[in-house]
Parts: sequence; C-alpha cells; structure tokens
Amino acid sequence: MKDTIRSFAPSYTDATKFCDNFFQSAAWLGSPCTKEHFFTSVLMPLYATKSWSTERADVIALFFAVCAIGCMFDMSRPLYDPMAFLMSKMAAGALAIASPIEHPTMTALEALQSHLFFHQLSDRPIAISRFWILSSVAFRMAQALGLHRDSRAWGLDPQIEQRRRWLFWQLNFMDAVAAAGYGRPRYFNPHHYDCPMPDESFRPDLKGLGCWRFQFLRDALIPVLEEAFAVEPPPTYSTIMRLDKHIRGLPVPKLPASAMDLMAMTASDCMQLFCVGGMKQLALLYLHRRFFFEAAGDDTCQDILKHKYEYSVRAAYATSLSMVRQIRGLFYKDKALAARIFFLWLHGFSSFIVLATLVIKRPGCELAESALMEMNSILSIYEQADGSRRVKRCIPAMTLLRDKAQTILSLNRTGHSFRPPLDTQLENLLNGSPVIVKTGGKPCPMEPEPPRVPQLRENVEVDLQALFGTDPTPFDFGSSGEIPVVNQPLDPMSFQWTPLNAPTAAVSGGITDIFSFFQADQPKPLNTDANIDWESLMRGFS
Repeated sequence: MKDTIRSFAPSYTDATKFCDNFFQSAAWLGSPCTKEHFFTSVLMPLYATKSWSTERADVIALFFAVCAIGCMFDMSRPLYDPMAFLMSKMAAGALAIASPIEHPTMTALEALQSHLFFHQLSDRPIAISRFWILSSVAFRMAQALGLHRDSRAWGLDPQIEQRRRWLFWQLNFMDAVAAAGYGRPRYFNPHHYDCPMPDESFRPDLKGLGCWRFQFLRDALIPVLEEAFAVEPPPTYSTIMRLDKHIRGLPVPKLPASAMDLMAMTASDCMQLFCVGGMKQLALLYLHRRFFFEAAGDDTCQDILKHKYEYSVRAAYATSLSMVRQIRGLFYKDKALAARIFFLWLHGFSSFIVLATLVIKRPGCELAESALMEMNSILSIYEQADGSRRVKRCIPAMTLLRDKAQTILSLNRTGHSFRPPLDTQLENLLNGSPVIVKTGGKPCPMEPEPPRVPQLRENVEVDLQALFGTDPTPFDFGSSGEIPVVNQPLDPMSFQWTPLNAPTAAVSGGITDIFSFFQADQPKPLNTDANIDWESLMRGFS
C-alpha cells in the first residue's frame, strides 16, 4: 500500500519546489521543523530509496502534508490546483496506514497538524467541518503523548523536549484561534497543562515572532476566551474593560533594527507579523463586537457616541480599520500570496460588516463618512482578488451593503426621518433594520447620488505598520477618557441573531452563498483511482 501511495508522489524536482514553497511562504502557519531538518530527515531519504514498503507511514504522511501546502502556495499554479488536493489525499492515506489513534507518534501528530492547515486553506465545502473534527483528534493525540505536561524531569534529549513544547503550543494556538473564529469553546483548559514555553533558539528562522505569538496566546487570547465568552459566571462590562486594558498594554515584539524594515520584509515575514498584530486586533474586535452591535441597535439612544458602550463602539470601529489596513498592506505587498489565504479575507469581511453596520444603522454618526471610505477601499481590494472563489462569493454581499450604505448616507444628508428597508437577509446580517434617524428640513431627492469610490491609498508602508498591532492614528476613546463602569452581569445567550427568513426572489444569489457558508459551486472531489477504496483507506482523515 505504501508503494501504491509512492506512485502518486511528485517528481523530485517538484517535491523540492513544493517543500521550498512551504518553508518560504507558509512556515508562519506552523511548520514542524526547520527547512534543513525536513530536507535531510524526510524528503531526501524518501527519494533515495526505490521502495517505501519499509518506510514509516507517519513520515510519508508528513512529507505529503507539507507538499500539499507547498503546492497550494505555488504561484506558478492556479488557485486550488488539483495537484494540491491529490497530495492532501496521499497524506490522509498515509495517516490511515500509520493508525495514529492507536499508535500516536510525534511525527504523525505533526503530519496531522499540517493536514489541518491545508483544510484551513481549502475551498471545499466540508473543509471547515473536517478541520474542526480532526483538530479534536490532534488534541487528544497531544494529550496521549503527554505534550501538555512539563517534561523537564523526564530526562529527555533537549532537542526532543523543545520539539514537544513547540508542537503543543502550536496546537494550543490553533485551538484558541479556531474557538474565537467559530464561537465555540476551547479544547485545552489552562488548569490542565503546565507545558513550558519553547525557547526561541529552537526555531531561529522565525525571528522570535513564533514565541511572541505563544506569549500573546497565554497572556491575552486565552483570558478573553475564558472570561469574556464564559457562560458561568457571566462577564460584567468592567471585566471586558479590564481585559481591553490588559491586551492594549502588552508590548510589541522586540525585533532587531534590520528586521524592522517592513518594505524589505518578505510577504511570508509580514504574515508572521500578522499573527502578532492581527491577532491582537482580532482579540479586541471579538471583545467589543457584541457591545458595538447592541449600541448600534439601541433605538433609545440617538447618538451612538454617547451610548453607555461608547468605548466598545470606538474600539470596534478602530480595530476594524486596523484590520482593513493590514489586509490592504499585505495585498499590495504580495497579491498572489494574499489571495491564497482565505481566512485573511474572512477577517476582512467581518471588519466590513462592522463598518457597514455603523453607516447603515447610524448614518448620522461622525465616523460614518470615514467608515464608508474604508468600505469602498476594502471592496476594491476584494474585487482585485476575485481569482479566489471564496473571496469572489463575498463580493455580492459587500457590494450590496456598500450601495445600501451610500444610499442611506446620502438620504441622511437631506435631513429627513427615515427607516430605509433592507433585504431580509441583510437585516439579519446587521442584526436588525436601521435605527430611525430624526433630523429635518431638506427635500429628499428622488434618486440618491451614486456611490463614490475614492482613490485607494496605496501607502503600503503605513498600512503594514498596523501589523505590529498599533495604529498610526491616535485613538480617542471619548471626551472624558475614562473607562465606563457598567457592572451588571451580561447574559451571553441574550444576544442572538434574528432567525433567517425564507429568501425571496429579490435577494441576490451571492447573498445566499454567504449565508450557506460558501458551499455553492464547489469543485467535485478528485477521482485519483477508481480501483482503490479511498474511503476505507483514509478512515475519515481525508
């Protein structure tokens, strides 16, 4: 069976190219080892033998998993190239042979981790579901191997000990990011592990950014998930503000002067920075987004910037702008690379929704004009990256929201009271219809002015500065500058989206794609060999 899998291996030239691509463009995802170690311990020995019958299946799985991601980042190939999915299937087949559930090994866990990263990059409709289910298998394997415990008293080789620490904290980071993105509980409980942080010297190729990411996870992201999203006890707003202050007070990573030149950095290094500054801004967005929506939908308050959640309104707005700037900077840094990282665009879409909510539901707010300009800017970026099928599916919803925002803002300038109707699904997306705006005076034009698309600001260096998690523009939290004290408990179940109504003919088909989690118009699975029972071979790992 191993030699059957070997028959699907790429040529040595292609294999080295795929692995080079992985370590040059995708190592920031979480690589199992350094490039030199992988080539000398995995790739070269596999191609030095004519038969793989005696080779370890977990090593073969790691090889194909790395090749799959490297093929996905091969800029000479189209997005979602079938060869990448073939390599992924071979990795799944080798994992099935290795039987890591019955016989877990470090190498098999590293292969499964890389396989999970591929599912995050994939555009297949069930990729996210597979990622979520298989990640729990990886976490169980980590516990079976004892990676969650402090192994300093076990007398292990220092390199093995560092490898264990690095793998555990990469899985821990993956767990937290997935939990925050999907709104689900974390798997790892901080009270149940004591694995120390890895040393930076183990991965000098990451320039200390990998360890900083783990420190941010420990000091900021985990407290947000454990306290702010808790069901029992429910958090108070003072808890939210305490976490906000703590996150903003975390220092940025200290890099050598030579590494601070953003324009000289590779796009991969910039993505490593995104895992630093981007995660900081996303943590703040997750922290305040609920209260932003609650303030935007409060009919009793005419000025959203005087709401009791004013701080959260400004924080959600500022973090959304920062995310837009980071994505814009990364796109102009390397358009081909950025287009292949879908979760980057998913975060951009979330930020776009915040800005759209502000303009559509609160067009009289002083931040609405600048929010609309940023909406136009990020929409233009999405239109330029429409080679990605998933990005392309976002465009109809974003365009419709932008047009609605421009219409409502134009009507607001006329000085009339109104509650502009939205499509049913758009109202659900924005958590309700716009608040009635009470102004008065000027006649309402029969046709509002068309959307204005400002010239994009292509100051890449300024946008890339946001990757450090700081914004070049001073952020004013309000005239008083004081943190509001609102101590009533918050029921996490009280903030619910309005249930979806049945779609009507007037609703754009692209909107339906957004609400079906981008499942329409997907490519069919690759049929590699009708004579092989792949379903039983992969046992659910594919």
